[in-house]
Amino acid sequence: MLPRCSASVRPLLAATLLLAAAAPALTAQWAVINLHPDGPFDSYALCIQDGHQAGYTRESGTFLQHAAVWSGTAGSWVDLHPPGATQSTATCVAGGQQAGWACCFDPPTPGSPVRHAMLWSGTAASWIDLSPPGMFGEATGSFGSQQAGVSYTPTEPRAGVWSGTAASWLDLHPAAADWSWAYDTDGVQQVGIAQVNGNTHASMWAGTAASWKDFHPSSALASRALAVQGGQQVGWASYPLVQHAHLWKGTKQSLVDLHPAGAAGSLALGVHGDQQVGWVLMPTGGQRASLWSGTAASWVDLDALLAPEYSLSEAHDIWHFGNSTYVVGYAFNTAAGHYDALMWVSPPVWTDLGSPLPGASGAPKLSGEGLLVPGLPMSLSLAGAAPSALALLFVALSSTPAPFKGGTLVPLPPVATLPMSTSAAGKLQIGVAEWPAGASGFGVHLQFAIQDAGAVHGVALSNALRADVP
Repeated sequence: MLPRCSASVRPLLAATLLLAAAAPALTAQWAVINLHPDGPFDSYALCIQDGHQAGYTRESGTFLQHAAVWSGTAGSWVDLHPPGATQSTATCVAGGQQAGWACCFDPPTPGSPVRHAMLWSGTAASWIDLSPPGMFGEATGSFGSQQAGVSYTPTEPRAGVWSGTAASWLDLHPAAADWSWAYDTDGVQQVGIAQVNGNTHASMWAGTAASWKDFHPSSALASRALAVQGGQQVGWASYPLVQHAHLWKGTKQSLVDLHPAGAAGSLALGVHGDQQVGWVLMPTGGQRASLWSGTAASWVDLDALLAPEYSLSEAHDIWHFGNSTYVVGYAFNTAAGHYDALMWVSPPVWTDLGSPLPGASGAPKLSGEGLLVPGLPMSLSLAGAAPSALALLFVALSSTPAPFKGGTLVPLPPVATLPMSTSAAGKLQIGVAEWPAGASGFGVHLQFAIQDAGAVHGVALSNALRADVP
């Protein structure tokens, strides 16, 4: 483990950042954060809310699924897999809880897997079985204290919602349907499917079975509504030749076809703040994570932002906070041979401004991790510096670079210079367990100066970083 700064420095750093004034407007750039943790073989991010991401990993050797939750970095990964279960998945996250399913070998069919709707509170030991007595099921969406999903009766699956306990189960199954399934909720509306006359129909509810609305396009073979937020619903419909991503705004007649011109197929999986995400299948280039802003013409190819080794990408959910947009999903890493959970962020939180000044071991490297969302962790890491040396962290709210010890100091004028020391390995780490509230909308410039006899004037400089707080 890297050495950390003293306990007195961590609150001083957090307090220093709260002194900032408004930052300049941020550019509409994107960064991609790899959430893939050490250990598992594959990882998949399926949802995001309040800065937390949920999904699942596949374990090396067995390839069985384990429910997972992150807080913005690969290192924040928590394995939620309940003891005794064979497989599990977290399909949604809200209000500090994660919902999904776990699979055990239970009656009524010995030796065959049966899924239980599950609710966690951030740890594997915190699991609650949401399945009503005598029933099984899956939780597939959540918002606040409400979870949406399905419970299986002896004859059919039935859409429904919970409010945190098995006893709270509320049946949404419409009388006209053969079977039904709820995929998501925003606390007011629920969306999913109902099978009517042999075809699956995109559906919406407002908390009761009697409130069911059929969104199925008349020319479609099948349709599904998969996500809902703020009066918008997204999903897809299948037509004789192609599948189209769709957006509704509360009625069947409000349908907007998001399918981009020239695409071989498309599907919308998440919605938030007038934007939608999913994937588009192109005749050349394969399946590509995608973003829309309410029209087919607004389509943005998120796959194009990935490194060349990635392919077969999907975007599953979207969330906005402050002036930032967060999209989660996954892509196949062709170099490593596995799937990586990914998060697209715009504008980027951390920007490398360069200007290092080498010492005896080369140029010290400063990096930052964390979304800078209140309540979530963040950290700064310094590597490649002189061992056991005095290091000063310069913190500024603006940047007027100036010559310094043969190099360039970027964070000027500083609001603070924080003294620390590197480890015997020339490393240093500063951790803030919970990013403070009230710091939104400013930019912080950071750079280390390190005593180093091998530097041109006895002082080496790390690269400078800018942290843009959403």
